[in-house]
Amino acid sequence: MAVNGTGGKGRNMIIRKGNKEYRVTERSECWALSCTIGGLSVEYKVPKDICANEEELRAYVEAEELF
Repeated sequence: MAVNGTGGKGRNMIIRKGNKEYRVTERSECWALSCTIGGLSVEYKVPKDICANEEELRAYVEAEELF
């Protein structure tokens, strides 16, 4: 997994896992991860009570088979 950008509110962060690239947006109550799979745009929302910060989000994406 690779992470680009400095993250934080209003900044772009990209998480790469395998052949997928997730664009991350920080919202007040969740992290929104979006990607394009086979021409279809998909968005995953990860609540901040699961991942409070960027480091926890990176670890969560790496560990979960969903991503």
